[in-house]
Amino acid sequence: MSKGLKKPPITLQVQEALTWADDLLSLEDVILLTGCTVNQVCAALCHLHKHRVVDSIDQEGKSYYYLTGEDCRFRHLELRTPEDRPRKQRRSCVRHQITLAGN
Repeated sequence: MSKGLKKPPITLQVQEALTWADDLLSLEDVILLTGCTVNQVCAALCHLHKHRVVDSIDQEGKSYYYLTGEDCRFRHLELRTPEDRPRKQRRSCVRHQITLAGN
């Protein structure tokens, strides 16, 4: 495997293709725009649909996909409050060296 430029994740490629098109795209259109396989695009669309990034319309036996504009893949965590009494730090693991008899 070469250490050249890495390709972005397929989910991101599919999302960018739908953003770039700014219209309804069929599965075949998404495959042509991304250059990925059918299985990869279907898995990415399923993941994006699960997180409400993408929605689909079925017309005449064909599905068309579009971006919804909402994305619930990110978690927003509240800031932690500092503790009155800090917890004890873990001791690092010390590896014992084995010495051979006669050295």
